[in-house]
Amino acid sequence: MRESKRKVVLVTNSLMVGGLCSVVVEQACNFQQAGCDVHVVLLNKKGLLPDDMPCQVHNLKMSDSSAPLFYRLFYSLFRPLFRGIGNVFLGGYNARRFQVFLASLGGGEPLVILHGFRTVVTLRKLKNPVPVMAMHELQSTFIGSRASWLREKRRNLIKNCYRNGRLVAVSQAVKNDFIESFGQPEQGIRVIHNGIDAQRTRALATQNNPFSCRRPYLATMGRLVEIKGIDVLIRAYAESKQCQNYDLVIIGDGPLKSELRGLAFSLGVADRVHFAGYVKQPFHLLHGASLYVGCSEHEGFGLAVLEALCLGVPVLCTGVGGFAEILAGQEEFFFPPADEVMLAEKLDWMLSDYENIKARQCFPASFDLDVTAKQYLEII
Repeated sequence: MRESKRKVVLVTNSLMVGGLCSVVVEQACNFQQAGCDVHVVLLNKKGLLPDDMPCQVHNLKMSDSSAPLFYRLFYSLFRPLFRGIGNVFLGGYNARRFQVFLASLGGGEPLVILHGFRTVVTLRKLKNPVPVMAMHELQSTFIGSRASWLREKRRNLIKNCYRNGRLVAVSQAVKNDFIESFGQPEQGIRVIHNGIDAQRTRALATQNNPFSCRRPYLATMGRLVEIKGIDVLIRAYAESKQCQNYDLVIIGDGPLKSELRGLAFSLGVADRVHFAGYVKQPFHLLHGASLYVGCSEHEGFGLAVLEALCLGVPVLCTGVGGFAEILAGQEEFFFPPADEVMLAEKLDWMLSDYENIKARQCFPASFDLDVTAKQYLEII
């Protein structure tokens, strides 16, 4: 990549969300290597910073709980309408605070990239400089599915949050969902896939990890919430004949952890299903897996699938959202969401012809971080 002295400011709510955290850290490393002056800004919790964080991290604390009393009182009156969106009364206040912060950095106009829905909502009134609003999620999930006056109000509120930015979708699926939810925006939407630094990811995978599994294992990774379909995987794993020779490692944490443990116990596989919890550096675990399985009902992108392919681990996943774009043209490795019978059959198929299947999958070079970082720098 051509060397640049551009100032790049990457903004996210926190570094506590696995996939989004990885994207921000990877971008920070790549922009830094390209000669940019990089700053990461966190608007809420700091999270666990990686040991090799290449740039300065700032915490501006723009969460709802840190807002002045006046704004919090207004928010409390309309909480049912704003639930999951955040305090929309803080838009102008947050924009002014953020511009003061940018001025303190000095230099010319920076490239400001807002990562994630909550970040966009928080800084939706920022106009100078015009931010890049990177959409990682399907906006329809924030609007809700039940037709009502409340849903229509939420739809308009969310649509207005994206008026002042240059819009980037991390997948064609995210772009299509935005247009279906709100119509085509005047400023258009550019698709820039999330990318990973393949060389760095492979190097990190060689580092030791405190969690280990003695038997060959399958892996999945993500928040333990309903849309990730971990319950479907556990049921399919219990039904699969080939999986008797493999353990199952679930990387991540979330509110369904106890329920999923109970499910594994009830199916008689609790001794072979391991809950690794949140792992700060999961690449060692991914690298050691025989197969990665993604069971999401819907997925804006699906970074873990890309990381598994980068590490030479074959992938089986639902053919939804970003998953379908990463494995474009390889529909044989998809199964329908929530279809545990089909998943069990696919597991048996892949594991019974493992070496042949493994040779047919590879990391797609178009998702290398160098490619995606160049596309962000070309926006302005």
